[in-house]
Parts: sequence; C-alpha cells; structure tokens
Amino acid sequence: MIGKLKNVRSIQFTDLNITELPDTMKDLTRLRTIDLRQDRFSQFPEILTQIPSLEEIDISNSNAYNPGNTIKSIPSSIKNNIRLKKLNTSYNALE
Repeated sequence: MIGKLKNVRSIQFTDLNITELPDTMKDLTRLRTIDLRQDRFSQFPEILTQIPSLEEIDISNSNAYNPGNTIKSIPSSIKNNIRLKKLNTSYNALE
C-alpha cells in the first residue's frame, strides 16, 4: 500500500516501534525526508539506500537512556543516495 503513495515527499514514523520497512518504499520516487526517530530498528533499513530522492534521514534516538533504534552500522550502499544531505543517527550503537 505505501508504494502507491508516489507523490509523498515526507514520512514521519516516529516512536511507533517499527522494526522494518516494506520493500515498496523504493517506489516512493519523490520522497525527500523520512523520520524514524525512536523506533526499534536493529539494522539500518537497506531499502533507504534504494530511494535516490532522499535528502534527509533521521533514525536517531532522543537520548542514550531511552534507546529505541540500536543500529550498529550504516551500509556502504548509502553512498548511492547522492542527494542525501542529512543523516542523523544520534544515540545509536554505531561502531
């Protein structure tokens, strides 16, 4: 269903305990910003590297004492996001 929202430019899935994103996210060709703060991702969602229109990704946590996302690494394929200007991973477990 989400892949049918072709013209959406911004998505906010903050504090929804999401652990993964659907593959249909790659069909959101106009998506510019995605906010995944304080969810439950243990890995960086690889599907985000397949959305070249993304300019801002926020997959941070609000503080170290209230962990949500526990991402340990960013895939090297993030370099495919040539329009990416901001990637916020604050308070994750990056190595």
